[in-house]
Amino acid sequence: MRKGNLMRKNVFLDREEDLRALDEIYERPGTHLVVVYGRRRVGKTRLLLQFAKDKPHVFYTAIKKAETQQALEFSEEMEKLVAHDTPIHHDNWRDAIGYMFESYVGRSDKVVVVIDEFPEVWRQNKSIPGEISARLERFAGKSNMMLVLCGSAVRQMEQLLGGREPLYLRQPLMLKIKPLDLTQASLFLKEWDFTRRVEGYAVMGGMPMYLSEAARHRNLRDFIAQKVVNPRGLFFGEGNTIVGQELGDVAMYFGLLEAIAGGAGKLAEISSAVGKKAEDLSVYLRKIEGIQLIKREVPATEKNPVKSKKGRYVITDNFIRFWFRFVHPYAGLIDAGQQGLVMKRVEAGLSAFLGRPTEEVVRQAVLAMSARGNLPITVTRLGRYWDKNREIDICGAGEKKREYLWGECKWQNSMMGAGVYHLLKEKVDASGVNPGGKNFYLLCSKSGFTSKLKSLAAKEEIILWDAGAPRRTHRVRLGRAAF
Repeated sequence: MRKGNLMRKNVFLDREEDLRALDEIYERPGTHLVVVYGRRRVGKTRLLLQFAKDKPHVFYTAIKKAETQQALEFSEEMEKLVAHDTPIHHDNWRDAIGYMFESYVGRSDKVVVVIDEFPEVWRQNKSIPGEISARLERFAGKSNMMLVLCGSAVRQMEQLLGGREPLYLRQPLMLKIKPLDLTQASLFLKEWDFTRRVEGYAVMGGMPMYLSEAARHRNLRDFIAQKVVNPRGLFFGEGNTIVGQELGDVAMYFGLLEAIAGGAGKLAEISSAVGKKAEDLSVYLRKIEGIQLIKREVPATEKNPVKSKKGRYVITDNFIRFWFRFVHPYAGLIDAGQQGLVMKRVEAGLSAFLGRPTEEVVRQAVLAMSARGNLPITVTRLGRYWDKNREIDICGAGEKKREYLWGECKWQNSMMGAGVYHLLKEKVDASGVNPGGKNFYLLCSKSGFTSKLKSLAAKEEIILWDAGAPRRTHRVRLGRAAF
């Protein structure tokens, strides 16, 4: 672990828009309900603590306990804010909720009441959403309170607000906390150079908890070895917790995620990996899609994506993909003290693993640059391209008809040569996607470009993005850095 005053666990960065949204609701008179949810480790609790710190507030975190214990603990937290001559203890959630609303009738000072991990409350008493809905209607113009229900179980929180549920349309704000993008995530990793930040993001995604822990280490390898591929590491059991929380401890979900993380994308490939018929997997895949851990991709050129037969499944969460690629398959070895052997496998496979998430970083940069008018093409649809014989990392349809952007990304320790460009052109021509149209080409390299490729780029319509030196970018008619 590194010494010195590095990023601390309690650092709070880059959630200004979310804070403004919460403050806007707080400034409204009366009682209002706000729902905040998002994936575990995404920073919900830290956001709400930051929001409430200068306001009268109660912050209760529900854990797996009987309703009587939960309600008593919540009542005790409310008592700290509301003075009473005699202690008031409510041993059920119906009475505790009623007490909460009644305590702030006619008061000028507004209180924030946060019930974190609300699904644990809901699990103990299914009538609680109805009780809250009834109190919101009864005390709408009388009480002065902002009630925040927060949860990490994404599927349950979305069910809570479904069309048939009592709280449907009761909340003026439903805030889904999203992972940080690369720019935001980099704020946690200021002492890492740019390429190490990209690699860190490719493994950890935009989860503040992972990023703040990683910032305490010299590099990504140290973080993985100490916090992930370690039976005593903070994130060793992370995949079990996240998948178990959302989907239950069903072996098929774990098998599917491990297969997809290992490179199986087509339904037939996944079916073969888990040993089940393809038609029997749909219900499981839909549930994993429902919590946004996977998605079905099709080539960017497909006219009807839903009906396309070229679909491939990919894991959308970088850390979950890493965990199911390098931790879950070797959990027995790690538990047996063979972390060194597993780390050798991580090091051998990391370069290939980084390919897909770094491609996604480049695609995000393409969209940002296009929106600012810093590309010779305005991209309206962006993704990847593949057919039976070839794959292309970047495929973007332009605003003008018959204009396309094509690109390749190489996250390797050697310079990219002109051969990559020539092969890309061959693949584009062979695809038959845009015959006779205008094609632009983009190449991104971790380790720069050969002089031959730079000379070629000066003559032809080639955009070169040097991720290893983001301020030195070679391109045609463009002078600003890509990252």
